[in-house]
Amino acid sequence: MAGLKSLIRLRKHALDEKRQAVAKLIAMLDNLQREERRMLEELDAEKKHATTDAETRIAFPNYNKRMQSTLKALDGEKSRLVMAIDRAQTELQDAFKEYKTYEITERERERIKAAAEKKTEDQAMDEIGLEGFRRKEK
Repeated sequence: MAGLKSLIRLRKHALDEKRQAVAKLIAMLDNLQREERRMLEELDAEKKHATTDAETRIAFPNYNKRMQSTLKALDGEKSRLVMAIDRAQTELQDAFKEYKTYEITERERERIKAAAEKKTEDQAMDEIGLEGFRRKEK
């Protein structure tokens, strides 16, 4: 029984670590999405500025090409991160199932043990009651 409790603690710790890993990956994805929005807003602002300023209009195509390249790389990184999140969530689900299996097993063992103790106690009380009844009858 003590071995099962240790195993449950170990699985809970592993589960917590996997939860933290998933949360970290999601935070990284959020950061990438914020960065993408910031870059798109910056690109839009530069595009508007290029319509009014001749010097910016000349430099804008190179800037646009560089930004599109950066955005494409950012999109690839986001895709890789989404796949990593999916894998990590699958591992988290598996770890949770395993943890719950051990937890349910422990609960069932405790229930069986309590039922056996109650049965033993009931038998002892029945024996005491029967012995008292026999003494009264004599």
